[in-house]
Formats: sequence, C-alpha cells, structure tokens
Amino acid sequence: MEINYEVATASGLILAAVLIYILHGLRSGVVAEAQMNAEAGAAEPLDAESAMKRAQMLSGAGDYRAAVRYLYLAALLHLDEHGLLRYDRSLINCEYLRRVADRPDLAATLRDVVNLT
Repeated sequence: MEINYEVATASGLILAAVLIYILHGLRSGVVAEAQMNAEAGAAEPLDAESAMKRAQMLSGAGDYRAAVRYLYLAALLHLDEHGLLRYDRSLINCEYLRRVADRPDLAATLRDVVNLT
C-alpha cells in the first residue's frame, strides 16, 4: 500500500512540474509577443520592409538582440510576401524549417538563420 502512495505522490509531483514548465513557457511566449508588439508601437501588422527598418533602428540604438529578432521577422515576412512560406506567428522556428524541407536551398539558408537566433 505504501508503495502505491509513493508512486502516486511522485507521479503527481512530476505532473505538477511538467504543467508548471508548460505554463511558464506559454507565459514567456505571450510576454515576448507583447513586448514585440509594444516595441512595434502600432497595432497594424508589419511587412518585411517595416520590420527591416525596425531592425536597423534597434541596431543603431544598440539593442542588438531585438534587432536580430526583427531581422529574422523581416526574412519570414519577405518569404511570405513572395509566396515561398506562409508566415504564422504561432509557429516556432523548427516548424518553419519543416515547411520548407522540400526546398533544400531555402531550407539550408533558413536553418543557418535559425541557428543564429
């Protein structure tokens, strides 16, 4: 009987830890998205050109981390605007790589960019 309680307790603790980890990840993603939207300064959607300008502005101000994020966003938006990849802000980097797997040149270039971000 004691072993069952110990197993149940350990399982419950593991489950709680996994749920906390997932919720923390979701919260971090929402916070990061809100920060990007706040940094953009407008509710209107970005296009590749405006994301590139934002990256240049942030780089000039010394905020290289945010500049790289906007540079990557500009690349994704550029691919979307040219019909090579559909931009979906809910996707993660590896999902974009899977979507271009049938285009080896594009996949290799995007993989290099993803490895830098």
